[in-house]
Amino acid sequence: MSDVAITADPPKKKGFFRRLLKWCFWLFILFILLIAIVAALIFRVPHKLGLIPNVAKKHMVLTPDREGARRILKAAIKRGMPAKGVNLYVIPYKKGDASIILLHLDASEGFKFNAKKSKRGPIGDTFVQVASGSEVQGLGIERVSMVYFSKYGKDLMTMSASRSDILQYANGKLTKKTFMEKVDGDINLPAMIDEQIQTLKKYSKTKDETLNKLSTKERKALKGLLK
Repeated sequence: MSDVAITADPPKKKGFFRRLLKWCFWLFILFILLIAIVAALIFRVPHKLGLIPNVAKKHMVLTPDREGARRILKAAIKRGMPAKGVNLYVIPYKKGDASIILLHLDASEGFKFNAKKSKRGPIGDTFVQVASGSEVQGLGIERVSMVYFSKYGKDLMTMSASRSDILQYANGKLTKKTFMEKVDGDINLPAMIDEQIQTLKKYSKTKDETLNKLSTKERKALKGLLK
């Protein structure tokens, strides 16, 4: 009786599946980290922890020049800057003798950017109106920072520019694009989202109040237009 050779099946390769699971695990961890970083930036966690200073606050110390601020604001309004909802402060700069202009533009107190069309745009106009006059000279103004507050009182945007750049822009030596590239900016995205939500809620309430004043027939006719 002849011997029959019995061959065993080769062992299954388990290494490939282990490596695949390992890669999937690390990709999942990386994905979670990326989500956490994006969420932290959107909700301004580094700003709240003081890791990234506000572009206006990083230049300031605490002793305001109230008389200088009054003169600058009065002159800026004469040049066309809206007066309602505007507060202006002149605050000593960290370097010592120099100062910074801090401008609060508050829509909740009635501020609106000038509606007149301008080559500079409303932001450029505001910088120039505040920093280009003779009343600024002698105060050591080196920078202008402005903070825009929404009609619900939340700071939506902070911008800061050096006075030298503003003067060059006012004299036509910088284009609008070049000037805006030199402006430091900080946008409060969560506040902007909340602003839109509040506006939608207000519009929805107004829509419901309008419909309630109408007859059934009028309500059916206008409901499609008020969606």
